[in-house]
Amino acid sequence: MPYDPIEQKIIDALNGFVPIALSNKFTDPEWTIAIQAIFSKLGHQENCKVAASRRNVGRGFDQIRQIVAGETPDHNEWLYDVLWWHEDKPWSMIDVPLVAESEWGDDNAFKYDFQKLLLARS
Repeated sequence: MPYDPIEQKIIDALNGFVPIALSNKFTDPEWTIAIQAIFSKLGHQENCKVAASRRNVGRGFDQIRQIVAGETPDHNEWLYDVLWWHEDKPWSMIDVPLVAESEWGDDNAFKYDFQKLLLARS
C-alpha cells in the first residue's frame, strides 16, 4: 500500500463521497461542508479533536452531514479549514496529525491558503 492508513481512509472516503455529491447535486459550498463533515468523522475515528466549519449552506449543515454520514466537528473552524489534534487536557495540543484547506476556483485564495499549509508543515 503506497499510502499510510490515515491517507488511505481519506482517499476511500472522498472516492465514496463523489457519487453522493453528484447524485445529490451539491453546490460548491455544500461540497465544502460535506467534505469537512467527512473529515470530522475520520478525525474522531483517529481519536482527535476536530475544528471545521459548521456553517449552514444550501440544505443546511445537519442535512448535509446526514447525507454523507459525516459528523459534527468539536469546534468551529480555527486556523485552517480542517484541523485535527490530540490533547492531554483541554486545549493543550500535543500532536497535530492533519490540517487541510479547501478552495474552489479562486487562484488568489488558493495561493494564500497554500502558504498557511507550509507553516503547518514546518
